[in-house]
Amino acid sequence: MQKILLLIGLVLSAFTATAQVIYVDADAGGNNDGTSWTDAYTDLGIAINNAEAGSSLWIAGGRYVTPDTAAFFIDRELSLYGGFDGSETSVEEADPVTNPTILSGDVMGNDNGTVYDSTLAADNNRVLIIIDTSEVTSSFTVTLDGLTIRDGAVAADYEEGSPIPFAGGGLYSEARTDISRVTFTANRAPFGSASAHIFTTGSQSTFDNVVSEGNYSGIRGNHYFNSVDSISFTNSTFSGSTDVVVDGGFISTVAMTGLTIDGCSFSDLNGGDVVRGGALNTASTLDIRIMNSDFSNLSADLGGALYLRNPNLYLADRETNAEECVIDNCTFTDINAQRWGGAAFFGNISHTISNSTFTDGIGAQTGGLGGAVYGQSGDTIRYAYHIDNTDFIRNTTSGSSGGAIFYFADGVDVKITGSRFEGNIAAGNAGAIFLQGSSTDRVTASMIDNCEFVGNTAGAGFAAAALLLFEKSTVSNSSFMENSATNGSLYVGAGGKAYHVVNSEFTNNGSSTNSTFARGAGIWAGLSGGNLGDSVVVDSCTFSGNVVSGDDFISGGSAIYVSGDTGPMVPSFRVMNSSFVNNASTNDADAAIEVINGTNLEVINSDFFANSSSGNGGAINMWQLPERDTLDNVPFTFYLPDNLPTLTVERSLFVNNNAGVQGGAINLFSSTIDMRNSIMLGNTVDNGEGSGGGIIINGSSSPGAVLDNYLINNTFYNNRDGGRIGIDTLPGSVGNAVAIFQPGNTDADSNAVVLTIQNNAFFMDAPQEESIGLELNTGDVSDPTGFGAITVNSLGGNYFSSSLAANLPFTDVSGEDIVNVEVDLEDIFVDPFESDPNSDFPNVNLVDSETNVLINGGTTGDLVPEVDFYNRTRIGLPDIGAIELDTTSTSVAEPISQSGLALEFFPNPTVDVVNIVNHDPAIRDFTVLVSDMQGRFVGGRQFGAVNNKLDVSGLPKGVYNLTLLINGKVYSQQIMRQ
Repeated sequence: MQKILLLIGLVLSAFTATAQVIYVDADAGGNNDGTSWTDAYTDLGIAINNAEAGSSLWIAGGRYVTPDTAAFFIDRELSLYGGFDGSETSVEEADPVTNPTILSGDVMGNDNGTVYDSTLAADNNRVLIIIDTSEVTSSFTVTLDGLTIRDGAVAADYEEGSPIPFAGGGLYSEARTDISRVTFTANRAPFGSASAHIFTTGSQSTFDNVVSEGNYSGIRGNHYFNSVDSISFTNSTFSGSTDVVVDGGFISTVAMTGLTIDGCSFSDLNGGDVVRGGALNTASTLDIRIMNSDFSNLSADLGGALYLRNPNLYLADRETNAEECVIDNCTFTDINAQRWGGAAFFGNISHTISNSTFTDGIGAQTGGLGGAVYGQSGDTIRYAYHIDNTDFIRNTTSGSSGGAIFYFADGVDVKITGSRFEGNIAAGNAGAIFLQGSSTDRVTASMIDNCEFVGNTAGAGFAAAALLLFEKSTVSNSSFMENSATNGSLYVGAGGKAYHVVNSEFTNNGSSTNSTFARGAGIWAGLSGGNLGDSVVVDSCTFSGNVVSGDDFISGGSAIYVSGDTGPMVPSFRVMNSSFVNNASTNDADAAIEVINGTNLEVINSDFFANSSSGNGGAINMWQLPERDTLDNVPFTFYLPDNLPTLTVERSLFVNNNAGVQGGAINLFSSTIDMRNSIMLGNTVDNGEGSGGGIIINGSSSPGAVLDNYLINNTFYNNRDGGRIGIDTLPGSVGNAVAIFQPGNTDADSNAVVLTIQNNAFFMDAPQEESIGLELNTGDVSDPTGFGAITVNSLGGNYFSSSLAANLPFTDVSGEDIVNVEVDLEDIFVDPFESDPNSDFPNVNLVDSETNVLINGGTTGDLVPEVDFYNRTRIGLPDIGAIELDTTSTSVAEPISQSGLALEFFPNPTVDVVNIVNHDPAIRDFTVLVSDMQGRFVGGRQFGAVNNKLDVSGLPKGVYNLTLLINGKVYSQQIMRQ
């Protein structure tokens, strides 16, 4: 019973202590003992000194000046409330706006209130000092509410040593404080002009609904924190004046864990070329949360708004955690930096930025990096940089690279998802994103997923949208539209790394009237060889309406430009399951895909429609850049004999592509081709121009160059060369389907072009137009007849509907070929003359007829592919051409809806596109064959992405059966086109 009574007594005494109210009113005329408003203390310093721990001081509106040579001082738990008019009976009645309660350090009251005058401020004191002598954790909390703390000042002549004598012009605290509805203004100090919290006893302090304006810090931050943890700012406003250049930003932290900024605004600070982080500067600080806050009209030397940097190897054993700093639902507007990181600078700290916007920021005004965000690591710790659902709009690096983001990604995993980059500009490289890794970093990787890049620009440099250098990277489910640069919207390469571009769209890049693209309006790949060659895979992507118009020495690649390299490991570039439509290379530029120098190109299951170039190769151009040297002071050029790349084409479609010079679809120079199961329809060279309506194979004058080429099971239909008539040294054009040319000054004993053909279908409307032709070397005056060795080896099974070239005899290695100039094409193909008004090109699927000479007409052998154009298995004797007649009935296939496979088809019915979404991890790729209700195949394609699009816009309205070939099994799905 005694223990219970004692406990009750302790609780009552504690309640009485905390409930004690002391009244302060500078205008009171009573007993000056603080017991009531009438008898209120008139001197705040005396009131504080006389108050017992736990007391609440209610302070009436007015001005309360510090003693002559000292600050107000608190060393115990007190609560100071301002905003009273002297009549209130509850603290909730206080109104700081109507009754401003000012705690001032201006002893003489002579500050002019506008421009700081060091002479007038010589008398100024710190306003308030709070001290807790506990060792680690504060033993009490001081509450400040409804006050204005102003005109505080401490010595400004800091050079080195402890910051304590030079910290906290308005408030200096070594204790926990809860600060709300407090205005800090016109305070000055080298460290923390408005407030300074130092030592762990100041941890867990809070600032809510605080206004900080017009304070001046000579070195670090208006609000300064050193060796404290768990600090929060909520619902607060920070502002300065852009007319005055200051030496410190708003908040500065050193040696802290746990900083929260939520619902705050930061504006109007001019940090010139001194401040780092106009809003926030942190050092040796982790666990930062910045949320629901706005940053505007700020400038600094580095990091216009945020400068978050830890020393090298800070807490070196910490695990990688992208949430060391989290920025969520924030806006950054009109922020700029003199050098790096227009809005934010991150050094040796992982971070996540989400649901935010960066607009009209400027970085690198005097030569730096990152118009909105800059990040770097300087040690061996592994970091993570994540950005999600964030917009970067009209940010600029006027002096260098990375219009929106520049990350040095050595030892960093970068993930950028669901974000939009629009109208960002870099004077140098990378209009939106620059990620630079390291050739020695073989662990980390970067990912850009589900992002939009629209209208970004990179001066005269590389990568209008994104540049990924020395960094293993994946770009997926993203779109690149109307971007502009000299070289590439997306740049990848270097360091012996793997780069993947998956399920992404490149549309109308370089199409604007002021565009300057010279190479790679979609992708520019600068690949390196060496001991580890780069590899690039472009999978399930669409390139449409991209334009290269720059008239440089080397111009081309309206969709993709690849610059290769020599070395022990030749770099590789693979394009698969992708489409190229209406891309254009003008002003003598070449091809939708251009590859130079020592890179092998694979094109698998991809479509090329109506691409054009004013130079060589409407769809693909591969060549070598000549080397230059001198012999006896005489300049000469030559080609490296071991730098002869190969183009591999499988199951791909080339329709209505056009070249201005030669190679309507494909132009090869000092390169070889291995093409199988592919279709070429209606590809052309400009009238009066060169050879190779479908393909031209130009040999090499490199000594000892032997070029082995293979065309196996392909279909060529009505491709046309330029029809040029040979005059004098100008050779006539040849080879409507395929042309061969060997440059002069070659040695027939060491230079050779070999073409091996098997099971190809060569069809022309005009029987006198040869399909394969040899272009004479009449243009080389010094060697008008020297060709090197040219051989066409036939393994049989080739079908020609037109005459063969007399000057290019075939060597029949095995099998037989068929030449029939009287064949009726309608007996061979479903719709050879494009009578279907909804079709964009002839339908060369095979007519199922016993008289169709292509069915079972091919020869067998090791070179014959096991599957056809549609990825269907060839059974028995192969059919001639790319397409194997499929007699399998779709009705026996299991409906996909009953298979248990996680494939989704929508919309169905559809107008133009069926989206096929693969949610099943067991399915890596699959083939879709489309047939009408009469069982006639009308199209098909292989897919390998998660989100896939089946284009049915060219089909008549009606119901269609889809046959799906998945993991060796056959399934069915029905769709309707409306």
